[in-house]
Amino acid sequence: MQKSEIERVSKLWLASTKQAHPFISATYWDENLNTVQNMLKHQAKTYLYVDKHQIKGFISLLDKDNIGALFVKPIFQSQKIGSKLLRYVLRNKTSASLKVYTNNETAIKFYRHHGFKIIQESKDLSTQAHELIMAWSKGSRKGLSRQKGDS
Repeated sequence: MQKSEIERVSKLWLASTKQAHPFISATYWDENLNTVQNMLKHQAKTYLYVDKHQIKGFISLLDKDNIGALFVKPIFQSQKIGSKLLRYVLRNKTSASLKVYTNNETAIKFYRHHGFKIIQESKDLSTQAHELIMAWSKGSRKGLSRQKGDS
């Protein structure tokens, strides 16, 4: 991602995150837009999925192995863009981790499909929503199993 693309990527983030997290007030996301833009500028290494000069999705790494964001524009979801972005960043890694809200069942299913395992559950202090820490290791098959309805 180039610095000139930060505004477009942050708008994609805002629309996608509101859709993915309807259980959190949209105002919360609006209030955090500047924080996300600052993270994209100074902390994250972000890769874009661009097709026909249009940004359709992105993935951001906050450090060597921590995935801070993976979002695809809602109209382009279910077209394997998220899978391609995830495989791209994992291809030379031996491990990775991320956080996902427990109410975001679509994301949990997506990450489990790609070999991520639940290793911890906690509460996000800023939203008060429960979240999972999920981890992936090349060749690993261990982790906690969580089914719908588990606490």
